[in-house]
Amino acid sequence: MRQAVGRSGCTMMGGNWGKILKVDLTSRSFEVEEIPEKTYRDFLGGSGLAAKWFFDHRGWEADPLSPGNPLIIMNGPLSGTGLPGVSRLEICARSPLTGIWGESSMGGHFAPQLKRTGYDGIVVTGASEKPVYLLVTDGGVEIRDASHLWGKDTYETEELLKDEVGDKRAQVICIGPAGENMVKYANIMNDRGSTAGRCGMGAVMGYKRLKAVVARGKREIPIADESAYKAAREKMAEILKFSLVADAFRSFGSNVHMEYGMAIGDVPVKNWREAYWAEGPEKLGGTAVAESILKRNHSCYACPISCKRIVEVASGPYAMEEGPGSEYEAAAAMGNLQRMDS
Repeated sequence: MRQAVGRSGCTMMGGNWGKILKVDLTSRSFEVEEIPEKTYRDFLGGSGLAAKWFFDHRGWEADPLSPGNPLIIMNGPLSGTGLPGVSRLEICARSPLTGIWGESSMGGHFAPQLKRTGYDGIVVTGASEKPVYLLVTDGGVEIRDASHLWGKDTYETEELLKDEVGDKRAQVICIGPAGENMVKYANIMNDRGSTAGRCGMGAVMGYKRLKAVVARGKREIPIADESAYKAAREKMAEILKFSLVADAFRSFGSNVHMEYGMAIGDVPVKNWREAYWAEGPEKLGGTAVAESILKRNHSCYACPISCKRIVEVASGPYAMEEGPGSEYEAAAAMGNLQRMDS
């Protein structure tokens, strides 16, 4: 792993800053923990780093809904760079849904802003007595009151916080009423539709009374070998130009799997009790969405595919204003699992 030199003159590992931010909501204190280079080599990526920290600190001993359960928000070495498809970050903790290790991946635009603050991740422990949100920038860290946000949905919370911090480029991950009420499968949301949807990480935030985390950074992400990085980016972009899979996702979103997945019995109809449901793709599939309610595409950070759907239902009993459309996971869970196509 080569090293890069930042603008401040300090030496960093390429793609990583070598440190994470630790926040204790009970004591309202902050601490920076340096991560050895060997750890980055042995536990690659956000989920690897999060799992290493969790087990080193015996996170499994804490009840999922308790102050001792660490909420770990972690980037990988490519997160926030300009390579296609590396907008991801991991949010991990002991899951209130399963009682074991929980790991949830999120796209959107939060990862690059967090990386540019100068931290590879955030570990949140403890629990606040009242609702709060965490503001992390390259200039400092604050715990701010969020009582006025408690009870609001994630769309409104995101907009209000961007106004409150005075920067529309700030990115927000937050919970809504489900997370506040510790529903065991509650999500964490970003960018009006990017979701950390697995394992109930939203419930962990709700227990901690942590309504949101806001990140805004301006630091240049360290790249160890600029020429090699540029060559890799150009090669990936060229491959994507001629990729049938990329073209399918661009045209029909991740829900394109509804059509070809149904053909090979890889869609969970009636919780896998049935192998095929002809009406499902006709109403729920990516082609149906593109031909009926699609308004435009939307992309995660630095992604040329733009697989996300922005849709509008103009009239009828299910009329809705322009907003995020369902992706495959939502369509399969809310539609095929219940054999419901409306």
